[in-house]
Amino acid sequence: MVLFTGTPASVIAPFLWVQGIMRLGANTAAIFMNLTPVVFTAIIAVLFLHEQLHNHHLLGGGITLLGVILSQCLPTSWGQRAKIPTTGGIL
Repeated sequence: MVLFTGTPASVIAPFLWVQGIMRLGANTAAIFMNLTPVVFTAIIAVLFLHEQLHNHHLLGGGITLLGVILSQCLPTSWGQRAKIPTTGGIL
């Protein structure tokens, strides 16, 4: 039983994570790491452990999803301007 539950967590999940980093890049993949405890753990708890979701779970998960969506949609952070390409000193 330990081998059955330990293999996906210690072999398959890291392999898939590395594949995601190679395809998406480290910056984008790091943002999606925030979804792991909130979304996937909640889904597993409801499906397999028959836990109940409460309003505070939904609120926290919604805030996390909103953060991931905003970080993917906004071109730059709020305090920074977009970089303007320069000619490198040659006019």
